[in-house]
Amino acid sequence: PIHVQGVLGIEVDYAGIVLVPFVLGFALTGGLSGFVLGHSGSARALVAGGALVGTVGLILLARLTPESGLQDIHVGLAIVGAGLGAIVPTVFNVAQNVLPPQQMGVGTAIEHFLRSFGGTVGVAIMGALVNNTLLDNLLREVPERFRDRASQITFRDLNEGAARFLSDGPGSLNDTAQEIVRAGLNESLVLVYAACVPVLIAAGLIGLTLNYHNPSK
Repeated sequence: PIHVQGVLGIEVDYAGIVLVPFVLGFALTGGLSGFVLGHSGSARALVAGGALVGTVGLILLARLTPESGLQDIHVGLAIVGAGLGAIVPTVFNVAQNVLPPQQMGVGTAIEHFLRSFGGTVGVAIMGALVNNTLLDNLLREVPERFRDRASQITFRDLNEGAARFLSDGPGSLNDTAQEIVRAGLNESLVLVYAACVPVLIAAGLIGLTLNYHNPSK
């Protein structure tokens, strides 16, 4: 949503809807992964394949520019959602089935906690990455004659300005300022997408170590 609002200049009412392709992709492969796991027990292939698919989606998102359209974001999000949809239910099912019945509740609770903890830490790290790179990216886009004055901007000024920009919309800035903000914000966001790639690859490699046997076989 931040990318759609801040870079593409889409109204806030539509910004949340942009996540629909991600949800649809996740739901589709999430259902299919349960079916495949129940019939073949191929947990390794599902996790590694999901990581591969998700990596492709992240690479597409990391190639976005301020001139990219909504369809580019939709495609990238749908592919990322499809990849994660193959991973998350599979790991949950594996956690249920590799443990004895008396430990199943504890195992699934730990899996849920670690997933929530990882998501919280990931959001914090990626948010910090955006904050720490956005100011430099904006200054790089500012015309040379204004850089001395722009270099006096603090992180507090930046955060307050970003909040106004996202709430009031790009129309609150003149054309030059809009281009600067969109280009700087795009550079920071695509860096976040790129930073997620090795994380997902590592998840796929870890998935290859899963030792799962279908209990119905």
